[in-house]
Amino acid sequence: MVFKVLLFAYRKPGLSPTEFRHHLEGTHMGLLKRLFGAAFPISHVRRYIHRSETDQSGDAQHHHPATVLAGDQSDFEYDVISELTFENEDAFKEFFAKYQSEEIAAAIREDEERFLDSGKLRAVVLGEVHETLR
Repeated sequence: MVFKVLLFAYRKPGLSPTEFRHHLEGTHMGLLKRLFGAAFPISHVRRYIHRSETDQSGDAQHHHPATVLAGDQSDFEYDVISELTFENEDAFKEFFAKYQSEEIAAAIREDEERFLDSGKLRAVVLGEVHETLR
């Protein structure tokens, strides 16, 4: 049975949504694949919040507002939701042990400092997943 984790990540203050996305896609994902090798998830899907590319406010919380259909801007301060899928819980545990190792953790932190507000990063294990198709 697959094991899934959701990550909610926030861009570093001062970065545009495009700069954040370009670094995550162009640099960080390659670094993660190299560091984790065979322990990398079988799938790492990233879903970016749609944001205005124009900085519309001097208030840091509302820079590049999200296209909110229900709720408030403050409900959508994160910039990307990542879904990591592992073969099973043991595969996740192998990944997480590597993630916590001193060498890998240091390399990840060094890169994250360039684009991510790591103090706000949140992660949760998913339970059942149901999908309804047309």
